Amino acid sequence: MRHFLQGVIAQNVDGRVEYLRAAEGGGFRHLWQLTDGSHEVTNFFAAFTGSGTVHPTITGWSPWAAVAGPEAGSALAVARNADGRLEVYLRAVDGTLHHAWQTSAGAAFGGWHGLGGPWPGRPAVIANADGRLEIFMLGEDRHLYHNWQVTPNAALGGWRQHSGPWAQGAEPVVGQNADGRLALVILGDDGMLHTAAQIAPNGDFGPWQQLGGPWPVASRPAFGRNADGRLEIFVRGEDRHLYHTWQVVAGGEFGGWQGLGGPWPGNPAVVSNADGRLEVYMLGEDANLYHAWQGTPCGDFGPWTGLAGPWSPDADPVVARNADGRLEVFVWGQDRALYHLWQGASGGGYGLPQAFPGG
Repeated sequence: MRHFLQGVIAQNVDGRVEYLRAAEGGGFRHLWQLTDGSHEVTNFFAAFTGSGTVHPTITGWSPWAAVAGPEAGSALAVARNADGRLEVYLRAVDGTLHHAWQTSAGAAFGGWHGLGGPWPGRPAVIANADGRLEIFMLGEDRHLYHNWQVTPNAALGGWRQHSGPWAQGAEPVVGQNADGRLALVILGDDGMLHTAAQIAPNGDFGPWQQLGGPWPVASRPAFGRNADGRLEIFVRGEDRHLYHTWQVVAGGEFGGWQGLGGPWPGNPAVVSNADGRLEVYMLGEDANLYHAWQGTPCGDFGPWTGLAGPWSPDADPVVARNADGRLEVFVWGQDRALYHLWQGASGGGYGLPQAFPGG
């Protein structure tokens, strides 16, 4: 039941990070920062130097909270409305899609509302440049469908067929260009990855660019965005090595693939440091966590460095950037507890992992 441990990250409008995961038995569980995360800096130096008491990790974070709902059949998706309210999308075990949202920014979640189905895979959701949420799903006919808010914060307008057919079991991944135009990547039934972007912010999508391959269906691509605005795609190949490709110019077409080593058993998590340098995280075959980062903004990646472990192989890492620019990565322990590690300063080193009680 891998999807119960595969978390997603959201950032509240005030910068507080929130972690959410599907719950066994229905709905989801979540926890969130009660402050901007600055309490973690004290924890970092105490743990890193051994010269102080490490504050309990729960300080500055809420306890786990449950939101009742349908039992999930895949990992969740979450996005933030224009007015700051988080909105969660859950595909149930019967394939129907449901969503629930905070009643006001940072507040509790309300009830669930159905969005039809059945759908065979995981949802992808993102905010358009004007703040309207847009969701993408692969249908049972292997065509891609999308649905968007008519106006920011409003109801969704209804499903429309986007393109296809795509590979059986493929799941769309969505990112955003520097100018606000949404970008999609999905696996074709030819085994190749394909990408397309909106012609103008908030508008229709243009033609597809084939990105080569073949790639395994189980590999989930991840978008990053460079300091100069160029999107970069990371994906695990059939040889279990990690590869990346990037736009030649911001908003333009992608070039060829380059390798980043391996083998890796899972999928990457990618984030930008406060100075714009991309950083990527992977779980190794030894179940330890590794990361690599650009030496300079838009530059080459350095060698892989181990962080800690071993961790549960049942979920890929997820990563967030705190309001003060420090990166924070979340992984599941073999004891089935959620752990997190964070930079002591923006762009700096990491302290020791700490666990969240319960889960």
